[in-house]
Amino acid sequence: MILIKGKEKKSNSISVKKFGLVFFLLFSITVKSQEESQIFNKRVLFILDGSGSMNERWQSETKWEMAITTLSNLIDSFEKVNRDFEIGIRVLGHQYHKNMQRCDDSKLEIEFSKDLTFEKVNNRLKSFAPKGYTPLAYSIAESEKDFGGDVKTQNVIILITDGLENCNGNPCEVATRLREKNIFINPYIIGLGIDSLESQNLECIGKFIDAKNKEVFKQVIQTILSEVAVRTTLTVQFVKSDSSSYSSYVPFSLIEKRGNVDMHNLIYTSNTRRSKDTININPQYSYNLLVHTNPPFYLPNFTIVKGRHQHYTIPVITGEIKYDNPYKNKRNQYLLRPQNWQNNIWHTGIQSNIYWIDSHMIIDYNMHPMVRYSEVNLKEGSTYDMSIGARGTLVLKRENKEFLTLYNKNWDKILTFNNDIVTTIDIAIGDYYLLFKKRTDHSENTKYRPLKIVENQTTNILIE
Repeated sequence: MILIKGKEKKSNSISVKKFGLVFFLLFSITVKSQEESQIFNKRVLFILDGSGSMNERWQSETKWEMAITTLSNLIDSFEKVNRDFEIGIRVLGHQYHKNMQRCDDSKLEIEFSKDLTFEKVNNRLKSFAPKGYTPLAYSIAESEKDFGGDVKTQNVIILITDGLENCNGNPCEVATRLREKNIFINPYIIGLGIDSLESQNLECIGKFIDAKNKEVFKQVIQTILSEVAVRTTLTVQFVKSDSSSYSSYVPFSLIEKRGNVDMHNLIYTSNTRRSKDTININPQYSYNLLVHTNPPFYLPNFTIVKGRHQHYTIPVITGEIKYDNPYKNKRNQYLLRPQNWQNNIWHTGIQSNIYWIDSHMIIDYNMHPMVRYSEVNLKEGSTYDMSIGARGTLVLKRENKEFLTLYNKNWDKILTFNNDIVTTIDIAIGDYYLLFKKRTDHSENTKYRPLKIVENQTTNILIE
């Protein structure tokens, strides 16, 4: 049973099961600040309505004048204190007059940058005048190109408009299609003078906010930027079953749940500054945690709460497998797996310190014939002594392309050889038979030859 304890104001517990394996997992969510150990980029794309209706006066100025002045000021002040943010601006309906009925009138006019100033934004936007249609759906679809394909960057859209789609597009379908392609964009829609009935048609895209005047408009953008600036962070700590920390590293990965995309490959270490690594994480995704122990295991439904710091403490059973191997100059290969798990894990050599996730393990020693250790019962801190059987080397040479099969003394098949002229294998000591015939011969011409494998010696066989 995996115990997950969530801790904000009170504690509770639930159980999670994976492959029938048994673990304990402690989980807590805290809001206190953590040391930031890596840069995590966020991109905010403003989609600004530049259609003809933005020329309408809104109190003492036009909607367009109010929008670009307020936006320029807020972007300038925001980027001065949020250096990991990139902000870009796409404008729609500003290139062609309404008479031209252009429904592709949308362009990324200010590319993503961390160094936007009031002058850069204001001067660029003042060079345009509202005049065209309102292709909302087309603009949202084009934002996919603006953001690019970096799945580790958190993407946010802030749409500023005073009207609805008038190009027969469907912004709701576009937003759904992006989500189905695993492109997560958090949209905010700021309405300038949009009535309540019209606003309902925009709520399918994202969070709709009605800006009733210039002051409210300014406050709304400030609130949205403050919200997206809040970090979502994570620490993962691996401990023994007695809650003491590992002294060595443990690699792990965060796997995006829906598309099985490998988002983060990380290594936990217990001796970093302030003892724990902090990971900045994109909360737009759902994750599974893959722990690269020996063998690996998943923690499904890995919970990430947006705008919070979460800390996972994951106990993993450890112990030691010792083996007496007089053939350390040879390449030793093993298959390691829990008894109730079908997937095998290859190893070129069993290390002295090994992590396992089930007290009942199977180890297959990859030699000829295969040696299986199926009664490996392990507990925390235990030691399993595994002795390696004596072996020698068989070098098989042939002049022709014969069919060749190796059997033990009881005529149990060990392996069938490929077409190599010379084959070298490591093999357990004992008596064997080679069964062979030329490819062009009849079955009655099949021959066999006995051979003996002696410990730590090479047996040379020539088939003529």
